[in-house]
Amino acid sequence: VSFDYVHRHTVDAEIYFVRNASNVVTNATLSFRVHGRTPELWHADSGNSVPALVYRDLGEQTEIPLAVPAYGSVFVIFRKPSTRHAVSVKRDSHQVYPSMQQGVGVFANITKADEVLTTDPGTYELTFSDGSKQSINVAIPANAPRMDDTWKLSFPVGWGAPESITMNKLQSWTDSPIPGVRYFSGTVTYTNTIHVPAEFSIAEHEVWLDLGDVREVATVSVNGKELDTLWHAPFLARIDAVLHAGDNTLSIRVTNLWPNRIIGDQQPEEKVHYTKTNIIYYTKDSPLMPSGLLAPVRLVVAASGAPKP
Repeated sequence: VSFDYVHRHTVDAEIYFVRNASNVVTNATLSFRVHGRTPELWHADSGNSVPALVYRDLGEQTEIPLAVPAYGSVFVIFRKPSTRHAVSVKRDSHQVYPSMQQGVGVFANITKADEVLTTDPGTYELTFSDGSKQSINVAIPANAPRMDDTWKLSFPVGWGAPESITMNKLQSWTDSPIPGVRYFSGTVTYTNTIHVPAEFSIAEHEVWLDLGDVREVATVSVNGKELDTLWHAPFLARIDAVLHAGDNTLSIRVTNLWPNRIIGDQQPEEKVHYTKTNIIYYTKDSPLMPSGLLAPVRLVVAASGAPKP
């Protein structure tokens, strides 16, 4: 396991910047030379922060079990005195590593930091710093929101692509038989419909949109409300605040890089050139860069647990 860190000491805080240097999600127990204080997780990309859901004060140091995204990073800040907290979470007798990323696996509610939220249903056993224990059941409702199978992709006028196409299965633009789509560079708008059953309680759940693999940047809007611009994995946007019962309009603007259009302009059959550059690195035979939404986009519901009877 490869982690980098930088430590800064101030009058009232110990500040650590921690980075996962590997290209895979890593479960790790991070140890800090601090005790008696509550660790807070601060995210530089969003500005959000939340106390660590689980940590153990060992007297001279504090251990935090975390699931850290590939190349993920976080500020861990110790300022406030430690209070009663969870020291262990288990599911099926196996240790759970709370996710550093909201909306994935087990994580803390950002507005109720002591509440356990999870996208994985089951029975969880919590042990607290005062020695008490609690067992909770988490169930994801069967009437969860869903999306249509068909996506509409809209292209800007004047860049060689058709006005729009439909996809029943998401794939890279470079896999299209249409040259204007295959070599397209720029921003494409994906639209779909999210169906929320009347019996689904939006107020009792968090609903996240997981875009899977994005090449390269995506901006998510629901019902005309722009929510987030995503530029790194995991590509997750929380959307429950703007959902309503019935049909909701989902719009995702995805922007790729320029090489594909440069390569397309050099194809012998291409009569119109859309780029002008002195870059000679790319030729007509250069490999195209995967573009767009590559993995199935899915809705993820996170629920809190009720005490096990």
